[in-house]
Amino acid sequence: MIRWGIIGAGNIAHRFAESLKHVEDGELIAISCRKMEKARAFAGEYPCSYLYDDGGYGLLENPEVDAVYISLPHGLHCEGAIRAMKAGKAVLCEKPAVLTTEEMDQIIQTSRETGILFMEAMKTRFVPVHRLISEVLEKGVTGQIRRVETSLCNKSPQRAPDKYLYDPVQGGILLDCGIYCASWIDELTSGKYGPPEIRLADFRMEGKVESYAKSWLLYKDQTGDQDLRAMLECAFDEKKPRMLTIYGDQGIIEVPELHRPEIMEVTLSLTEKTREEEAWMDDLAVTWKGQTSLDEEKKEKRYVFTLPYEVDDFYGQIKHFGLCLEQGLRESPVMPLEASRACIGIIEGIRDRRPDTSFHGISIQYNNRIVRIRTDRQLLDFLDLKGNGSLELADHIHRFYRDKWDKELEISRESLAVEILIHVYCDLVFDRIDRIVDKIGKPGRLLKDKMAFLKRATEVIDCGERAVDSNRIVFDQLAPFRQLLFRILGDKA
Repeated sequence: MIRWGIIGAGNIAHRFAESLKHVEDGELIAISCRKMEKARAFAGEYPCSYLYDDGGYGLLENPEVDAVYISLPHGLHCEGAIRAMKAGKAVLCEKPAVLTTEEMDQIIQTSRETGILFMEAMKTRFVPVHRLISEVLEKGVTGQIRRVETSLCNKSPQRAPDKYLYDPVQGGILLDCGIYCASWIDELTSGKYGPPEIRLADFRMEGKVESYAKSWLLYKDQTGDQDLRAMLECAFDEKKPRMLTIYGDQGIIEVPELHRPEIMEVTLSLTEKTREEEAWMDDLAVTWKGQTSLDEEKKEKRYVFTLPYEVDDFYGQIKHFGLCLEQGLRESPVMPLEASRACIGIIEGIRDRRPDTSFHGISIQYNNRIVRIRTDRQLLDFLDLKGNGSLELADHIHRFYRDKWDKELEISRESLAVEILIHVYCDLVFDRIDRIVDKIGKPGRLLKDKMAFLKRATEVIDCGERAVDSNRIVFDQLAPFRQLLFRILGDKA
């Protein structure tokens, strides 16, 4: 029997304690939080012998406690886990286990020095659907994975400035929801690929935290085969389908509700090459009572599996952790220490690309010699409602860049303003130039030719100095024509 103590008595701790009731070899004996009143209320709902109001450290001195579940705020996980392991307590830590790879390195070192089991409570790896996905991927049914897309976007009711989501250190959507996406991506790339290259990172900011984040990651294949691209998207200000999609060269795996998965869908391309895989999937559908459908026109076969939780979405991870502890393991084979490090490494890499500031709600990121401006409703509203807004924005960027890097941005305010306006209003600019090009003659035609490559939608405007931005010369040449551009756009300029 594993005797559990819980550190932290919030909502997650209640869910853990409720699930623990159903674990045969687990027993709750202690609860710790900051106020005895709250500890007594928790024990009234989930009876336990020992109550602490010192934040958890008295609990660690209790020789009757075998393992602790840490459900403290994110920023306290690392310290709590290290102290618990040094006290000889096995640790199951709520996600994210840490805030940085540096913190995870400290946990790994402590675990290996003490020989104490540590596992991040990444619940998605311990549910029935996960086991079936692993089986299908191991069989190679859908072929080699080419692309992975993860999205976990919610419209959270917890959007008050005093809520943890708005804490500039431990808040933001990447640590809260993005870590689930990172876990799926890590599993599907671990072993075959090295660390990812962050190719795109797009954000919406609320205060000092990201309310939305979307990033594309590129994984280089160490064996020389085709590389893999992965998308991570998460939000607390927008509701979207919460999906995991795995694209293989022979089929697709889809998982609705990626952080609480109970359904898995497989679409297999029917070819001579996939006959064996089709037969194997047919047998799997019989075993797991999956539904099948055939699209003869597309030559595809679809399999839908519904696998409810064993008890709930916490039960699997608690049971697995208990088995690891009973077997004397120092880390989980399903959620090992290096997996936790890889997951927070993904999040850390994306967070490093967050905007440095928000000007009238416009997200702006400052890198050395490059400024990135997010083209969203905030930027459109600012330019639409503010006469001369592009120059005002350019002036702000120059001031902030100077303060951040202690040097001047080598892009003229006029060139920067022109680039912003052309990217944002490219359709409007081209429409109006089409009308006047015959009247202004050859210079107009040359101007139109130089702008032609810009006629496309742009989510992020990358404004770089000439040495790092090949397009800078175009905007520098267009800058003298800014008055004409301002006349074309009217108040929007």
